[in-house]
Amino acid sequence: MQVEVNCYGAVGEAVGGKSHEMTLEDGATVRTVVERLDERAPGLLDRLLHDDPKPLVVMRNVRHVSIQDGGGTRLEDGDTLALSDPPMPEG
Repeated sequence: MQVEVNCYGAVGEAVGGKSHEMTLEDGATVRTVVERLDERAPGLLDRLLHDDPKPLVVMRNVRHVSIQDGGGTRLEDGDTLALSDPPMPEG
């Protein structure tokens, strides 16, 4: 299956670019994608899986994966993922 992955801000800089097309096996999950990106930017997987002070924000087709199944959210052909740092509080 083909999945588009868009990485914004510091996440994009860390993984070497904003847009990535990935070919994945059927049954792949959000965690699968983050594991691949973690090879380029160590620490991303920890930010997805653990209670990190700067958690990784992941959206699948414009819906936050935390309201789906988190890192276990299954992907489908043509999905779009967006990864970014959490928004900075104003003040």
